[in-house]
Amino acid sequence: MCLRSLGFVLIFFPGVLLAQRCDAPRLRGYFIPEQETYSNKAIITYSCDNGYKPVVEGWWATSTCERGKWSHEPQCIGSSNETRETRLCYTTIQNCGNIPVIENAFALQTSQYYLTYQCQRLYRLVGPETVKCISSRMWSDLPECRAKFCAVNTNDNPEYISVGTVYIENGEEERVECVKPHSWSLEHYTMVRCINGRVEATECCNWMEHKARGLLCD
Repeated sequence: MCLRSLGFVLIFFPGVLLAQRCDAPRLRGYFIPEQETYSNKAIITYSCDNGYKPVVEGWWATSTCERGKWSHEPQCIGSSNETRETRLCYTTIQNCGNIPVIENAFALQTSQYYLTYQCQRLYRLVGPETVKCISSRMWSDLPECRAKFCAVNTNDNPEYISVGTVYIENGEEERVECVKPHSWSLEHYTMVRCINGRVEATECCNWMEHKARGLLCD
């Protein structure tokens, strides 16, 4: 009797334990911890891909393995009636890997959930001020840094005394030395302006002509 009972115990309990385990859920999203099977009373946390949300309230949900079944079946349902911004679920930026590189900008990690970008001098930020890591392990929309200056190559104009490339911030002006043919004085200059990315320059004049004619000389 003892041998038969022992044999019964060895065969029965492993099967009971296996029957109490839960398989990993299949859903349009991801879950943690990520395993193939879960023991009884194990708890998972899950979220959904863009355009979907957990069947329960909220953007994150938990479910418990109870005797081979989840306390609620993890599911991701469509959320097509909501805006793109409310559909997105964010996580810490470490989950997205390398920080996006934006030309002429540098990133500041001001929070574990988002980055703030700042443009270099003579550039302005266009687009969102912060960048977040979406739950699908992708970055949210990135901004760009657009030039707010004019680049003037003085070598392109034979009148200018060569100084190379002059960078002028939008709305500002720079004095560039120049030579006016058949003039009794070599001390001439032109005022070069940058207006909304467009270059405007006065005539090549000496300082008296500039003063007398309000920078509008022949």
